[in-house]
Parts: sequence; structure tokens; C-alpha cells
Amino acid sequence: MPTSEPPREFLEPESHINLQSTESDFHIPDEAERLTRPTKQQTIRKIGRISRKIDTNPETTQYLLIIDVSDGLRDYLLKNRIGGVRLTVDDHNILLRIMSSLQHESVVSDFCLLFADAMTSAGLPRIGGRWGGTGAAQNKGVHCGKEPDFSMVPSPHPLSATVSTWPSLVVEVGMSQSHRSLQMDAEWWFGNSNNNTRLVLLFKVHKNPFWVDVELWSAPDATRPSLPTCQNATPDPDHPERFKPRKEITPLSVTQALRVTRGAVTLVKGPGLDISLDYELLMREDRPTGQADIVITQRMLQVICEEVQ
Repeated sequence: MPTSEPPREFLEPESHINLQSTESDFHIPDEAERLTRPTKQQTIRKIGRISRKIDTNPETTQYLLIIDVSDGLRDYLLKNRIGGVRLTVDDHNILLRIMSSLQHESVVSDFCLLFADAMTSAGLPRIGGRWGGTGAAQNKGVHCGKEPDFSMVPSPHPLSATVSTWPSLVVEVGMSQSHRSLQMDAEWWFGNSNNNTRLVLLFKVHKNPFWVDVELWSAPDATRPSLPTCQNATPDPDHPERFKPRKEITPLSVTQALRVTRGAVTLVKGPGLDISLDYELLMREDRPTGQADIVITQRMLQVICEEVQ
């Protein structure tokens, strides 16, 4: 019986993002549900309802926008981490991304374990102190703060003149999240990190029928550690505590795209079926002689993605 291949909607014809300046990069998906100045109890109940819907219907929106959030609710959401919830925060609103409780966290936890294995294979074991996983720690951008699904920060080189707390690698996993929304996540990390986030790995999950599209977005060569980096923001002379985004920023581009199905990994774009994380972009330093890139093998990808079958 013939079967049709799922559409390759995850890879667009022009696989790059032009990071143009905007008044705000606090992106609100059209499908987001909304609550205006809710209480803590109303918010928790709404999160629970959305989470239960996602578990039974993968097309349910993952997003809940809290409009005109009270100081008390803001403090609660920032200080008390709610499992399976990621926050994007600006001065007046909070956008919650609510994940399918079990499957989403399984993908993230498996990636964390296998990423550590890949780093060890490249001679960079976690116990060596060369890098640290920062999980879903929030990072403050020009207009808003954001939490990834997973992130990693390299330890600064002893001769480095600057130290950044921004992750060099960010991983985002989308269940009902649209491809464009995931792209905007990649855009946000690159555009707000002053070029310190140089690798963004996106997983777009489809449950019925099952497949996972995986894309690696990489910073351009001009942001490598041995070359000058372009600044993405400048101080606002009228408001010393604020910054203005640059008008022009070099585009971020897809360097590899794969599709994971049951028992197979298919190449959509790039050099091969294993994902290679560039050492210089990941570790923010020049490559030592003989140092290999960090490789997420196709078998690792299958183990990570098959959690959602």
C-alpha cells in the first residue's frame, strides 16, 4: 500500500534568518491563549488545562499569554519553576510555553545525557570543567527574557579577555509549536546574545504520523572567536539602563537538516546524517591542533526522537 511522505515544511527554500531590528522581539504566537491580570490560582488552573489538552491532542496550542501581570504573580512564576513550562518575560507580560509533560521532558533529558556522551567522546568530559549545562536558565535580552529547553556555556579560556554567561548552544523542542515560531526562537537567541549564542538546534515533533525534523542553525563565519564580532545592541543615551538593537545583523543560517522517522534518519540538507557541532562555535575559542568537532550521531538522534512515538 503506497504511503505519502510527510511534507518537509520545516526547511524553507531560503534557509536563513535576516535579523532586522524591531521595536520589540517579544513575539506572541497568534494561537496563544490569553489571561488578563489573572490570580495565581487562575494561572495554575489554566496551565493544567492546556497541559492536559496537549497530552491528548498534539495540535493544542502550547502558549498562554499573561497580560498586565501583577508583581505577585510575576515573582511567583520567576522564583518557582513550574515543570514543563518555559517563560518569555517583558516589563508587562509573560508568555508561557507549556510542554507535553512526559514526552517533551523525555526528549530534553535524553538529549542532555547523549550530548554529555558526545562531549566526552570529543575529549571534553563534563567532569573536566570545560563546560556546563545551564538547562532552562533564563537569559535577559534587549526587550525580554527567555528560557530555552537546554543550553550549554563553555568555561572561558584562560587567555580570553571577555567572559559571557550566554550559552553557546541552545536546544529548542516544539510539539504543537509552529516552524516559524521555532525559527523566531533561533533568531532571538542569536540576536540578543551579542553573537555569543552561535549554535541553535531545533527539534520539530510530529506525532501522528510520527516524524521529527531536526535543524542546526549556525552563526556565520564572521562571528568565530578569532575574528571581530558585530554588536547587536548599543546603549540608549536617553535611558542608560536600556539598549537599542542594531539595524543590521548578519543572518543566521541552516547548516544541517534531518528527518527522523521510525528506524531511519533522512538527510534533507547538509554534509551527512551525523550532526557536527563546530568546536570553535561551541567552545568560543580557536581549535587546538587535532581537536575534532562534537558529533551527535544518527543513532543518538533516533534514541532522542523515538521517545515521542
